[in-house]
Amino acid sequence: ALLEFGVAYDRPGSAKLDFGAGYNFSETAHEDFSAFDVRIHRGSANMSYDLGRFDVGATLQYAVAELDGTEFLALTQLSPYVSGLVGRKLFLRFAYLDSDKDFADNPARDAATSSFSSDAYVFIDGLKTYLTFGHRYDDEDAGFDELDYTGQRFAVQLSHRFAARAREITLKTHVRAESRDYRAVTPSIGELRRDDRLELGIVVEIPVGQRAVTRVSLRHADNESNLPSVSFAETVASI
Repeated sequence: ALLEFGVAYDRPGSAKLDFGAGYNFSETAHEDFSAFDVRIHRGSANMSYDLGRFDVGATLQYAVAELDGTEFLALTQLSPYVSGLVGRKLFLRFAYLDSDKDFADNPARDAATSSFSSDAYVFIDGLKTYLTFGHRYDDEDAGFDELDYTGQRFAVQLSHRFAARAREITLKTHVRAESRDYRAVTPSIGELRRDDRLELGIVVEIPVGQRAVTRVSLRHADNESNLPSVSFAETVASI
């Protein structure tokens, strides 16, 4: 069983200073395997200021996760950013992300992560057809040395809206690649661990009447690693 609930507030108006806040609750319950039951409380806040040609702002997120009814993980993320439109076809966003993970019963897995990300939106035909390019660099320092790593993520997505029988259908396709290089030898394999992930996906959103949308997605990912327990492939289809 899945349950999700959320509320959010964004200050209305056209002032240069904008801010908002939100709360989200989600729970996953299993009939036979309660050890995998997950409950998450997440709060968020954001603020931005319009400087004319570009915006500066920051986002804050705090989440608490419970596993099988007991506290499991607390996550804090703070991300200042700068973004702006370059001409009429290009939108750029640069951000720094500071993350802190605190595991209740396993302090060896506690970690602090510094990340730098850049995103570019290329508008081919306004919001009807556009490309998104993304890159992120992560440097994670964990309590357990063998979990320290540096990693990079790359993503490309094409979004396209088109009319079919008086309906505006949205089609999104993406390719994402991620690699992680761990800095200390993993004892179980006797060498430095490396993870690589490649994901392909497609999403179609089809309006149904005036108040509903059908969303169909297909995603395939290959996870390769010299640590066998995290080397696997998965295909997920949803509607």
